[in-house]
This record gives sequence, C-alpha cells and structure tokens, in this order.
Amino acid sequence: MNTITSLASTTDGELWAGMKRSGHGAGLLRRTNGHWTSYTVPRIDGRTFSVSALLPEQNGALWIGTDDKGLYRVVDGRLDHFDAIDGLSDRNVLSIFEDHERGIWVVTPKGIDHFRDYAVISFTASEGSLADHANGVATDRRGSVYMGSRTLAQLSGKTLIQLRDNKGRLLEDVQFLFTDLRDNVWIGSGDRLFVKRDQRIASEVPGFPTGKGDYVVYITEDHVHDIWASVENLETHNSSLIQIRNYRVIDRFDVSYFAGKQVMNALAPNAAGGIWIGGSVHGLFSFRNGRFEHVVAGGFNDRVENLMEDSDGALWIVTQQGFIRYFEGQARSLTMASGMPCNSGVNIHDDGRGFKWFYLHCGIVRVSYSDLAAWWQNPAKRVHARVFDALEGARPNLSNGNPAQTPDGKIWSASDYDFQIIDPQHLPFNELPPPVKLERLIVDGNDVSVGQHLKLPVHPRQIELDYAALSYVIPERVRFRYRLDGHDSNWTEVGRRRQAFYNDLKPGPYVFHVTACNNDGVCNWRGTELAFTVPPAWFQTLWFRALVVLLLLVLVFLAYVYRLRRFAKALKQRFDERLQERTRLARDLHDTLLQTIQGSKMVADNAREHLDNPRIIGRALDRLSEWLDRASIEGRAALEALRSSSVEANDLVGALHRVADDCIRGARMAISISTVGAIREMHPIARDEVYRIAYEAIRNACAHSGARHLWVELEYKRRFYLTVRDNGHGVDEDVLRSGKPGHFGLAGMRERALFMGGNFNISSSPQSGTVISVVIPGQAIYKNPSRRLRDWLGEPFQSKADPHKD
Repeated sequence: MNTITSLASTTDGELWAGMKRSGHGAGLLRRTNGHWTSYTVPRIDGRTFSVSALLPEQNGALWIGTDDKGLYRVVDGRLDHFDAIDGLSDRNVLSIFEDHERGIWVVTPKGIDHFRDYAVISFTASEGSLADHANGVATDRRGSVYMGSRTLAQLSGKTLIQLRDNKGRLLEDVQFLFTDLRDNVWIGSGDRLFVKRDQRIASEVPGFPTGKGDYVVYITEDHVHDIWASVENLETHNSSLIQIRNYRVIDRFDVSYFAGKQVMNALAPNAAGGIWIGGSVHGLFSFRNGRFEHVVAGGFNDRVENLMEDSDGALWIVTQQGFIRYFEGQARSLTMASGMPCNSGVNIHDDGRGFKWFYLHCGIVRVSYSDLAAWWQNPAKRVHARVFDALEGARPNLSNGNPAQTPDGKIWSASDYDFQIIDPQHLPFNELPPPVKLERLIVDGNDVSVGQHLKLPVHPRQIELDYAALSYVIPERVRFRYRLDGHDSNWTEVGRRRQAFYNDLKPGPYVFHVTACNNDGVCNWRGTELAFTVPPAWFQTLWFRALVVLLLLVLVFLAYVYRLRRFAKALKQRFDERLQERTRLARDLHDTLLQTIQGSKMVADNAREHLDNPRIIGRALDRLSEWLDRASIEGRAALEALRSSSVEANDLVGALHRVADDCIRGARMAISISTVGAIREMHPIARDEVYRIAYEAIRNACAHSGARHLWVELEYKRRFYLTVRDNGHGVDEDVLRSGKPGHFGLAGMRERALFMGGNFNISSSPQSGTVISVVIPGQAIYKNPSRRLRDWLGEPFQSKADPHKD
C-alpha cells in the first residue's frame, strides 16, 4: 500500500510526507533535490514509521502520528516519543490538530489527547533519569546537575552518568546534596559523607562517620566557610552537629542533650555568627561558639521544614503553617492571609534575579523582591503571587536540601517522586485573549433559541445563561465576569463558574454582557453580549398599573369623603347639644332674672309715689327705674340670643347691619355690607358663631382702627367666606402675634373659626389697614351642603393660603 496519508511543510521550508507502509522508500519521507526519500538521521529512522498523520508546529517541530507506535515529535534533530505508557489514550493516532493557542490535539480510537507547554517540567526515567525516585539535587558553576536518589547521577549538557567514589564504588542511597561557595559538592551517601572537589572523583570525608549508624540529614556552610552537617543516629535516634574544616571533621556536638530526641531538619548560616538550626519538633535554635539557644520567633515553637538566610541577614523559616521571616527580633508570617495559595510550606529559594520561589504542597509560588519588601513594611498588604500548581506540572513535596539553580537560571528541585525544572526565563505565557461564546439560554427549564430581537416568554421565573471561553491551555484557570444591563449596576466576578442565574426579571429590555480572562490573566474585555426583552404579563402592563393607581385614588377619595362626613355629623351634633343647652339657660333666665328685675321696677315705682320727700326719693327712684329698665332690655336681648342664635329668620346680614348702625353712632366711618352668591341657610349655632366673629371684628374696627371706611363681605359658595376689611392705621405686630394683654377678642375669633373646622387669617399694615378673613367648610356650616362630584373632587386641593379661590 503506497498511499500518501498526509503532507506537511515546516517553517524551514521542508516538505514532508507520510505513508502507511514502512520500509525502504516509505514511512516518513522528506523532499530533497526534487525526490522523496525516507528520513533517516542518527537516532531517527523514518523507514520504521507507519505514518497516519503529520502536523508542523510554528516552532519548527514536526508531529508524527503512527498506526501502531503512538506519537513522535521531531525537533532540532531530537526525537520525542509518546506512547500509551506515557498517558496517550492509544498507540493508533488518527489525526493531529493545532489550536489557536498552539495546543496540540491528538485523536485516537480511544479518546482525544491534549499536549501543551508546562511551566514546570519533570525529569523522570521517561526523560532519561537513572532512577524513579528523587532525594536531593545540587548544581555547580559549570552547569552540571547532580541528582541524588538510590545512586548519584551527573547531568552535563546532554550527557547523564552515574558517579563513583575514589575507590570505584557507586555512590548509593544518596540522601543529601549541597554545593558550597567554593563549588564543592557535598554528598550524604548512606552512613558516609563524600565531597567532590575541582571536578575530581568524590572522596570520603576523613573522620566521618563519628558513630555507628549515623547518617546525614542536612548540610550547610557558615560565614567562615566551615561545613556543618546535621546527623541522626538510626539506632539511638540522637542528633548531633558535625563541624568540618579543610575537608575533615574537627568537632562533634550532641544536640539531644539540649533539644531532646528530635531531628535537626534544617541548617542555615547566621549572619551574627554560627548557624541556625530547625528542629523537627521544637522550632528554632541558634548555635554559636559551642552553645545552643532556643529562639521563639514571633511565638513560633513548632516543626521546621527548612531554613534559608536572606541577603540582608534575615532568616526565612519554612513551616507547615506558612513562611516566617525573622529579622532583628521581629517575625512576620507569609500565609494565605498575605496572598499565598495555601500555608503548608515545603521549601524556599532565592533566584538572585528579583524573585523568591516558595515551594508549598499546593504548588510553587513566585513573589518579587518589591512585593516582599512592601509586605514586610505593611503585613496587611497582600503579595502578588504567580502560582504554578499541578495544572502547570508542579509536584512539590518534602525533600532534603534546597532547590538548586544552574548558571542559565533554571531551578532544579527534588520532590521525592521526581526531579523538576522550572526555567524563569522561558515560562510559557498565553497572550491570546479568549473568545467568549454564549452557549445556552434556559428559561423556566426550557431551552430558548438565541437570536436577534429575542423576546422571552411572558413573566419568566428563572433564567439561566450558559457561557464559555475558548481557551484550552488551562481551562480551570479561566475567570469570568458578567453584568445584566437593566438589572445589575456593577460587574459580578464569578471566577470559573460558567452560568449566570436571574430570578423574576421585571418586564423591559436587557443586555447580558460576559467577559473572560485566560490562565495567564490576559482578558477579552469586549467579550460577548445578548440583548433580549422580557414582555409584561397582563398584570404588569401600563394600563393595569394605571387602573390600580386610579382605584387607589378612588379609595383615598372615598375615605376622605367618609371622614369629612363623619366630621360634619359630629360637628352638627355638637351644635345641637349647644343649642339645647342655650335654650334651657334662656328658659331659666326668663323665669328668674327677668321676673326679679321686673318686680324691682314695680317696687321702685310704688316707692316713688308714697315717700314724703318726693324730690330726693323721686330722683333716686327715677335712676333705679332707668337702670332696671335697661337691665330688662338687655336681659331680653340675651335671652333672645341664647334661644334663637343671632336671628331666628336666618337674617345674618340684617343682624350685621344693626351692629354696624350701633357702631357708627357718633363716629365718622362708612360701613358697606355685601353678599356674593345666593344666601344659604346655616345651622343656628354656626350662624351664631359667624355672627359673633363678625360682631367682634366690626366693633374692633369702629373702636380702634381710626378707619374712614369698613367693608364686610359674606360669600356663599361651596365654602362660606367672611371678610372684614378697613382702611385704618392697622394693628401693631406684637398684638397680631400674641394679642393685647387683658383682651381676648382676636383669640376668641380664632377659636370660634377653628371650632367649626375653618381657617382664620388676619393681616395688617399701616398703609392698607387690616383684613380679617374666615373660611368655613360648607359641610360644617350649611344645613344642606353641596353634594356635586365636581365640588367634592375639588375639596382636597383647595388652597387655604388664598381663601378666595374656589
């Protein structure tokens, strides 16, 4: 079968072809000098491939899918192979595709596989490691990497070899590696300690072990270049410190006597001299000049995972509760409250290029020097951390020693499972804003087709909008926000949630906006949007609301009318009660006072006829007769007023004329009394109250105003209006405000008006004289008030400020 299955052209202009058949002139072919030839170079024999698919990558790499051997990648003359053992879903590759974010998708009969660049790369047996376990790592200035596991391997360039000691024995059970400032590599191998100097073969350190069963836990170098090793005895579980100078053991210090039976997990140089020691149980210790001192850094007294001296002499303490920075007696914790993704610390590394790298169980975190400085000055400030977790290949775990850095800036670490590398200079970065799509609209459990001029069902109870961002590098890191114009005033940050829910939206137009940011924080701020309208139900329409408002107004009006009628009825009852009382008083006065006065007059007349001194007695009796006669007249007038108000015949105008006539006797004042509208019959008590107000106003004007003219106007409309106006010199402001001491005329007029539910107003000035106006509701004063709808509707809106507006 000589069928060509695929063609591809790489970025260097090379033309490639793939054939199902393998063998000479088949398999993977390359166009050279106008001819197709099988691609064969050292370590790559294209004739053995049964090619099913080809895909050139933008970086010049070529992906090759085969029928039975999985997936291959050729780049820079190197061949990478991915098989089922590496996680490929099947060895039979059907097709290969590269998406817009340069991710590679591979289709097999059993699934779809996604390939992308990781920030953290694992170096395992699959990548050439000589072991499947990782205990420690170290580097030297020439770029070699030393990997400790069951044996010790050295990676120099692309060459990986196993190291032996000066006696030709493999260095086995390597637990700890450390590179000192002289570029010597110290190797803790089982119960032996080796040092590799000047690229020579590793040699055993004289004087070690210092006891049977000792093995190396940790190694560091102090500021005078002495090497210190933490050692634990596997039989007694006692810990000790070994001091090494000039490549030989010079002293041993028993730690168990001072710190108890605990492992010295970590060592670090102390800028003040000596070293720092981190215990596996009881926290931090200082060792200087042969003496131990227990240090409680900020109250911390728990297990220490690792230690690192900062460039300014500060000490970083790695704990399971976070990272503690201890400097000049002050201790501050860098935890989740400070912006870290979790608290469980594992290790720490300073790359010397502006960043510190914090190793935690949940990932590797990079924080800049400037952020850490700001945090140290203000512990409440959160650091801006770049997190590399399992989604980016990180698998940090407890390991011996610290991460190690090669001269090109790559950071190596051992995580028990494997060796891991992170290259800060070439971290993958997704610079493409993710396209945002609205995938589904569900209204009350039913799918709704999305389109222009979208109108939802009437009165929706629940709306669900499903959306997505087409970013496939790390979809778990895509972050969304949305806003519904017409409902939301601000954006809602929802993280990676891909649904929005709204309940009981009001009728009207809406626009739903959603934006997204990819795994590296590059955002598509335009996003996508959907405009839709929620139509109103019958009870949400404008006409229905207007009808409800009208109904409420009618109810308010009816309540007002009911209240006003109750008030008028109560007022009429009060008037009737007063009339009955006054009638009784008139009857009593007639039967007592009037009879007595009349009798007195008769006695006086009789005395005048029979006295011997008619001149003197006659004069007295004449006077007595005159006063008694006047009392009789006034008593009759009082009885008349009490019994039948001002005038029995409803002649209020006539009564006021009589008051005016009495007032102007001997005075130079003209009085005009006029009426407006048809005269209407009033309730007797109300008519009497009006009469007394007018009587008081007229008498005051005659006595005090000095006016030349007085006008009295009675206006019979829906309300009753009384106006008394003169052109005199006015009333003093103090009298208007508080009345004249000992006089109660103004107060009495106001009280009578308020008693009838009316309004009393007085205004005065020296130029225009005085105006007294009284407005009384028709319901309170007329016997037959108006019942016209027009009058009732106008009643609540009448202005009391202007009594003449109707």
